[in-house]
Amino acid sequence: MAAINWVGQTNQRLYQCRLMLEQVELADNHALATALEDGAVLQLGAAYRCYLNELAGLVNVNGKVNDLSELFAKAAFAIADMQELQQLEADIYGWLGQLQQMLRDAQQLAAVSKPSSVEQVEPSGNLIASAPAEQSRAEILQGILGELQALIECQRGNHKES
Repeated sequence: MAAINWVGQTNQRLYQCRLMLEQVELADNHALATALEDGAVLQLGAAYRCYLNELAGLVNVNGKVNDLSELFAKAAFAIADMQELQQLEADIYGWLGQLQQMLRDAQQLAAVSKPSSVEQVEPSGNLIASAPAEQSRAEILQGILGELQALIECQRGNHKES
């Protein structure tokens, strides 16, 4: 069985996310724009997991990892890149913390939306209207995409130098 090209997989997911976000701007209805944004979130999550597997290869971890904590658990030693990601994940207001929250929200929505679930989820009535966001969701995702790409490029550059 051939080894997975994690660099190629990471790059492909980032590219697909960029394409989806470009299409959000062209979407002629809200439902399509929302679907594209949801897809972009999932592609960003997949790109991040692929990148974690790139790092796993650097620290000689066998098999796939699904998140950073699993990478730390399986790695015999931690590299600075892993520690940097750990700090970024810990900042719930930072771009990686925002991405992690978006992915958790998507998982919860998927769990509620499964066909086997016949119970309808009703709003509690205690919803508070939020103030208009300064940035659209697509703009936030564009920012996260840019940050993730910059981080990956920087860390990959560091790998080549060592």
